[in-house]
Amino acid sequence: MSIQVTSKALLLLVATVALGACSRNAILPKDLKTGQADKNWCSVVQGTLGGFKCSELAGETQVGMFGTGKNLDKSLAQFAPNKSLNEFTLTSDDAQVAKYSEDWRSYYDGKVGLPLDKISSWLPKAELTSEKDDTVNIGIEIQNSRIMRISNLALTVKTMRGSSNASKEAIGTLNDLLTYFCSPVNEVVYEVIIGRPVVTFVSRSKLKIGAVVGWVVKDGVIGIDGKGGYDGGFSLKMERNPTATDVVLAEKRILTQPDFSTLKLCGT
Repeated sequence: MSIQVTSKALLLLVATVALGACSRNAILPKDLKTGQADKNWCSVVQGTLGGFKCSELAGETQVGMFGTGKNLDKSLAQFAPNKSLNEFTLTSDDAQVAKYSEDWRSYYDGKVGLPLDKISSWLPKAELTSEKDDTVNIGIEIQNSRIMRISNLALTVKTMRGSSNASKEAIGTLNDLLTYFCSPVNEVVYEVIIGRPVVTFVSRSKLKIGAVVGWVVKDGVIGIDGKGGYDGGFSLKMERNPTATDVVLAEKRILTQPDFSTLKLCGT
């Protein structure tokens, strides 16, 4: 089978090569949409998370946080008699999170460095850099992933308020909690998916990531010719520091007023 190249196509090819040679922001192949939303970890895997929504707060959301919209600035633990989230009913189940593998460019939007939080909001604010603009395959696997949830929240608060051991101070604090939970716009994070991400970066150019708090970065040289032979490939692996907390990847929220009104806790 022969392939014919028209003069118009040849001119276009020459122009493309010339542009790539004189600009760091070379034209990218059509199958690489660098920086587009559909490359983001959340956009790729959210449909497999069973109704969970990717965390809006860069991995900082915790089960039991509440507020409105992005202003989740309070925690149930603040209002518990002993200031512990463990006073509420917490349960945990194993979860499976799909593996992620997408091609990016090491120069993000023509700038030096790919910001990691563009790949996922829960990654640290640091940049991936390379010796030249090149394709970088980014893989993410979530280890030890599980679902944490708070159950029977309204009933638990009602039981706390009615306890004969509750002090006046504790009851006053719980009453303060009700002023929030009886608001028609207040939401509480009642379920989260947490885990320990392992992120791999593979490219033909040498890669580097700046200092990141709570993460460990390891580098190496690998063969990526598909036959086990060395052909100049480089890799980085980034994972959570063993002493760092798990990452909150996704969440579910509910409006609090309906359940608390049902138990006649609002307006009391």
